[in-house]
Amino acid sequence: MALRTSEMHLSRRDESDQPDWISYFTPAYLADEVAHCMFDLGAHDTAQREIRQAVDGVGNGRVRRLAIDTALLASSLAASGDVEEACARGRDAVDLAAGITSARAVQRVAQLRVDVIPYEDSRSVIELVDYIRVTLPLAL
Repeated sequence: MALRTSEMHLSRRDESDQPDWISYFTPAYLADEVAHCMFDLGAHDTAQREIRQAVDGVGNGRVRRLAIDTALLASSLAASGDVEEACARGRDAVDLAAGITSARAVQRVAQLRVDVIPYEDSRSVIELVDYIRVTLPLAL
């Protein structure tokens, strides 16, 4: 209920009448927050939808957020059993994280590595872990 109320108020805001300190709070930012909550609650269909909305709305200049959200998407996909897509998105997250200096992005990729352990015999996961080892070794 509170999330829907937040979405409603955010959609009705007047950007010309908002203080600078809240200007970062966009629909993409709210979708990011919702996605993390839904992931933690195990609501992976909703988490994936919200993550995709967050990624679509954040813009290419926010590489740290893109790296974290893309890794979260990969973890959510793995949790819901879509290992192939999880590994594909995982590679995207590794590429994004490798291009920046962010301990949080590295940490999220490291968590993805843990999240794919149930599928560690899968060729896709083996290749993803090898890719992480070569491209972002701090995440191992």
